[in-house]
Amino acid sequence: MRRHDLIILKPGAIPQQVSCCSSDAAERYVAQWINEERPFVYPRQPKNMSGILLGLAFMEGETKHRAIVSVESDALSRVMPPYRLNDCLSAFQASDSMVLNELINTVVTANKTIRVFGSVSWEIASEKRYRNKLSDLDLLCDVETMTELNLVISAFNKAEENLSFKLDGEIRFPHDACVNWKELHAMQNEGFKGNVLVKDEAGVYLRSVTDMAEVICSSAESSGLS
Repeated sequence: MRRHDLIILKPGAIPQQVSCCSSDAAERYVAQWINEERPFVYPRQPKNMSGILLGLAFMEGETKHRAIVSVESDALSRVMPPYRLNDCLSAFQASDSMVLNELINTVVTANKTIRVFGSVSWEIASEKRYRNKLSDLDLLCDVETMTELNLVISAFNKAEENLSFKLDGEIRFPHDACVNWKELHAMQNEGFKGNVLVKDEAGVYLRSVTDMAEVICSSAESSGLS
């Protein structure tokens, strides 16, 4: 399993623990989510943990709450990658949907798939409204070569210039190392010199983009992509 994956639990599964600092209704929403077979999100896992942590964002009126759910591994029914952006276009107004479709078509030329997490993903999962007028769109895209990296960054930037909202999200390198796309875009014209904030399954740390490029190149060579 990878960070951002969607996890469906078996109907009737009983969590080990549910925690939420902003609502007393979290256990009820978690139970409902399980029984309706709606997906939780797989976040970064603490070291030496016996079970599995999952995340849930739920709405009470206009307020969004976040719950952390601890379960045994045998409670899992299905693991899925995040929703494809292709499958979420109906969540946007027509003009934005056209821009996003163009973004999809651009990255398809490199055989890439854009995926969605955050509020839009929760809307697809719950069939309820999570966004407000200040909400952005969280995207995730994997890259294996420097050519793909440059293409995806440029495509994200072009799309954001024509959308009615901001784009956020991550570009995921080999070995599940994720970097905010805007941080990479800010360095693109300078040849990616310097360090970036990297998030992976182990934690958060700084790493040079040069090192990241070496990881991409070595991965591409081993898979025949270079």
